[in-house]
Amino acid sequence: MEEHPETTLSELGWTGHSRHQVGGNAESEALQRDADNLAEGDQGLPRISSDSENDARQSFQQRNQPSEGNPRPVSPVSAIDMPSEQDVTADASNPEGSTSNSSNRDSAPVEDGPERSKARAAIQKRTSLHGSQPVHTRIGIYTLVLAVLSIVFIIAALGFVGWLWFGNRSSTTWRRIMLDDFSKQAVTISAIVLRTALGILAGIATAMVASIALERRGVPFQDVAQVSIARFSNSGPDAFWMSILFRKTFIELPLRILLLLLLLTTLASQFTSTILLSDLGPGTVISPSITSTNTSGFSYANEEWDGNSEQVQNPNSPFFASPNYWTTDPTVFPAFAEYSEAGYSSDKTVDTGLTLRAFLPFGDASARQQVRDFQGMAPVFDTRVVCTRPQFTSLKADYMSRSWLRGNISAEASLPGLAATQPVVEFECPLVDNLTYLNGSARDPGNYWTICPMNASVGGLLPVLDPSNNSSLKLSFSLNAAGGAQAKVFTSEGQWSVADGGWAVDIGRAYLIHNATTDGGIPASNATTNWTSIPAEAPWANVNFQTLTDILPGDLNDLGPDCIPSDCWKTKFLISLCYDALPMPVTYEHIQEFKVTASASASRVEPFLKYDLKKRLFPTDSIRTQLGATSSPGSSDSRGILSLTSAQEILAEVDKLRNYWSGNLPEGTPNTPTDPWNVFNRTTYPWITPMAFYSLTNLAMCLGCNTDPSSDYPQASTILSTLFSDTIAATNSPALALQAVLTSVLRMAYYAFLPTFDAQSEVTVTSFSAAQVPLRTRGFWAVFGITTGHFVLCVMALIGFIAFTQVSSLKNAWQTVAHVTENTETMQILKTVGDKDDGEVAKGIEADENLRTRRFKVSAKVSSPEECD
Repeated sequence: MEEHPETTLSELGWTGHSRHQVGGNAESEALQRDADNLAEGDQGLPRISSDSENDARQSFQQRNQPSEGNPRPVSPVSAIDMPSEQDVTADASNPEGSTSNSSNRDSAPVEDGPERSKARAAIQKRTSLHGSQPVHTRIGIYTLVLAVLSIVFIIAALGFVGWLWFGNRSSTTWRRIMLDDFSKQAVTISAIVLRTALGILAGIATAMVASIALERRGVPFQDVAQVSIARFSNSGPDAFWMSILFRKTFIELPLRILLLLLLLTTLASQFTSTILLSDLGPGTVISPSITSTNTSGFSYANEEWDGNSEQVQNPNSPFFASPNYWTTDPTVFPAFAEYSEAGYSSDKTVDTGLTLRAFLPFGDASARQQVRDFQGMAPVFDTRVVCTRPQFTSLKADYMSRSWLRGNISAEASLPGLAATQPVVEFECPLVDNLTYLNGSARDPGNYWTICPMNASVGGLLPVLDPSNNSSLKLSFSLNAAGGAQAKVFTSEGQWSVADGGWAVDIGRAYLIHNATTDGGIPASNATTNWTSIPAEAPWANVNFQTLTDILPGDLNDLGPDCIPSDCWKTKFLISLCYDALPMPVTYEHIQEFKVTASASASRVEPFLKYDLKKRLFPTDSIRTQLGATSSPGSSDSRGILSLTSAQEILAEVDKLRNYWSGNLPEGTPNTPTDPWNVFNRTTYPWITPMAFYSLTNLAMCLGCNTDPSSDYPQASTILSTLFSDTIAATNSPALALQAVLTSVLRMAYYAFLPTFDAQSEVTVTSFSAAQVPLRTRGFWAVFGITTGHFVLCVMALIGFIAFTQVSSLKNAWQTVAHVTENTETMQILKTVGDKDDGEVAKGIEADENLRTRRFKVSAKVSSPEECD
């Protein structure tokens, strides 16, 4: 510590007293204290020695008798003139905000003798030591540690919240927080940390602002105690909110604005939890993968026959006991996995392209809707459909055959993947009777469609999932009945096989689709007909047909333009020839279950039925979207289905089996059969397509139409009919319409018998689980803005503290008291406080003209009497 010579008041040489004398010799006593404390060290302000104190007092009393006109020197804690609350127009040229008062100004000149100069130098030395401490010392280690820790916690809390909002959502830690429903707690804890840290910084910034106010311009006397103590302890900017808002002379305007902004950001920080929680909402989180045993399909049973064990189909097989799903309305529309490729197109052909669809082996809708990743056994079908414009070689209507259209057609045989060798084939297809007056239907008769399954000889598409055939083989059709699995299902119409005595193969089916109706007329049997077929937009042919309603002698050819309606029956309709790739297991049993991998990037909501009372029908928009039966099918996620990611592996497995296929299946090949029908050595057998197609007949895909009561021409179910008609109306594609219906029928059958499956296999499922997750970012950015703004204001307070203060120390209780008690006026106020509250003290100060118009200021620089009056 630096040594300073002891100084007495007798060495000061000061005479006179202030024109604002308060309390007798209080001015002299203040000067005496100033002299007593000249010898201060680095750690305090030590008093002068007691031996020289009495001599100093005697010298002071002899040389400095009170007289008017000799102002006292100003200590580092001084009172200055200030404008009153009523007079807010202070002299802008006075940096301390003082106002001139010429009537009270001392007129006697002040002599600056040697003793007075010595006292001034001593006091300036003392005050220079006040400001000699570095900034970090005046801020204090405790405050610095609090500030640094607060900043660290703010960064940590914001970083953690930012990670919750924008982090990798596949992270195990992130998912665990959300799945354990800890998101709200995490946000609340982070908000508490933010509020606490911001509050600490607000308190430190308020202490700095209080220091700046005391040393820059000073504060009114009524605020001295609160502002001075605020440098040691305060509750934050809210401690001064009334003075900030309602008292213009409280502190300088920039400091008032700074405190006001600090107050606003501090208050806003109290709502960080509410603001952040507003971003949370119900969402989905990827749960950990779960491996379990599940059932998918029917397994073979062993049957003893003549002492030999033979694989037979499970007694639970639903073939003949099953309902007719073509006339059954689906009530649920389970999501499925799909892989598709672009199809072949031409001016007369529409092709859906290769479309593999797999059904998930879960009966619970909520489980299916939440599946993200699936690995396990599941049925896979090739639902490709191709439709082309047919060419007619003959056409007639035969009422005796239940109003059927009959004739011969030829089709394009060069379609990729099509097995069709017959140049011309016969067909017969019923007509719908459009009797709308019977049921009040308001639907357009043009939406009355008929699906007619064709004879097997017409051909069909080669199934890509069947290893027994491929597009390089030359196939031929035989009317001879084939043996094998067909005996369990139905009597065959014939069999396709590899040419030159090769093995038999199973292919898809052919269909005629048209919207011809009788329009209430009855065509005569074997009557003369006129017809034309005009190419329409692919894949349709536009047919104009005319025939007689009765046969009269001499009128056999009366089909001219003048033919009256009572004699002529006319109709106009669209017709197309379509093929599917769903084989019937006539010769052998195909592979139905494959090891499937499917995935999705979002959970889904399966479509549901809702009847439209106004239109008196079931809207099918959501169902068609799921099935891709729209003019512009979207992505898998937008359709609410999964992607069949293992499609290439499935096709590769089939290709591998195809490479080993031969008509005789010699011993030693990898696919040597153990059963005449189970040629691929599978643990499950196909049952869906045999059951579904066993009941397939001509179908009237219409609502409110009148069909023949015969069982071979039923009306399809309401939902399937609406789905089919709406798809053609929306896309003009019978291929998409037929594909949607085929998928719906197979899906209904699969889920109807799912509870009875007995073939067990291991499945691994990753699901989306419901959780409260950040869905929006507005709350986060609001909190980030509040925090950033608050931090900037605190930095501004720090810069002002460094630039405009020299004496004040933070968290220094004794200094806050000493600066108040060093001043004569404040000492007088303290003596009169007693048991008065702050309001009463403030009123007393306002009533005192001397105190009301002056400010209290802490300064490290001694002003001359002329400078600080």
